[in-house]
Amino acid sequence: MAYDAHAMAADDQRVKTILHSIRDEERQHVGELIHLLEILDPQEAQFISRGKQEVDQLLSQQGQQGQQGQKARQTWQAEQNPYTQQDIQTHPHHPGNPGTGGPYNWQ
Repeated sequence: MAYDAHAMAADDQRVKTILHSIRDEERQHVGELIHLLEILDPQEAQFISRGKQEVDQLLSQQGQQGQQGQKARQTWQAEQNPYTQQDIQTHPHHPGNPGTGGPYNWQ
C-alpha cells in the first residue's frame, strides 16, 4: 500500500501515525463500497462470494506453486512502490529525501 511506503520513508513518528490512520480509513471505505454494492445489486454478493472462493483456491494452490506466488507478490509490490529506500534518501526531488525538507521530514 502506498501509505505504508510513505510511512516507512518518514522520519517523524507523527507523520507515520497519520499515514497509518489514513490507510486504515481507506480500508474501511473499501468495505463501505462493497456493502453498498451488495445493497444496490443483489447479484453483487454472489460475485463477491465467487471472488473469495477464487482467492482461497489460488492460495491453496500456492503450496504447489511455491516460489512463483512469492515472486508474483514481490513483482506486484515493486510495481506499486518502485522507489527503494535508497532512492528516497538520495533522489534530489523526492519529498522523502532529507535534503529537500520534504513533507515526510517535518520537524
